[in-house]
Amino acid sequence: MSDFQLRQFQSAEELRASAGAWDDLWQRSDVANPAVRAEMVALRVDHLAARAAFRGLVVEHDGRMVAALPLVNRRLKGVLNVGALPCNCWMAGSALLLDPTVDTAAALDCLVSA
Repeated sequence: MSDFQLRQFQSAEELRASAGAWDDLWQRSDVANPAVRAEMVALRVDHLAARAAFRGLVVEHDGRMVAALPLVNRRLKGVLNVGALPCNCWMAGSALLLDPTVDTAAALDCLVSA
């Protein structure tokens, strides 16, 4: 059994370049909302968080994505930098993607370490 490895996307373009793997994870996850697919997330990052830093946190196992969490930088109370899902009250649809067929605790531990 190989280790879980963390990868980070730093831009919407990097997310788009891995859209096939991201969307494959979406299909294997328990998330039914199609707005969580790679292109839709990238569009929200482009339009809702154009000036904010983007981090697409991805956990891979045996060469396949098993967990993914898209985050953008937000300021809490104007002081504290926090990671937030790229959505708002008009454009919902961001979520944690997780493959239920793998060791989910180990995959989430790897994700949380980031």
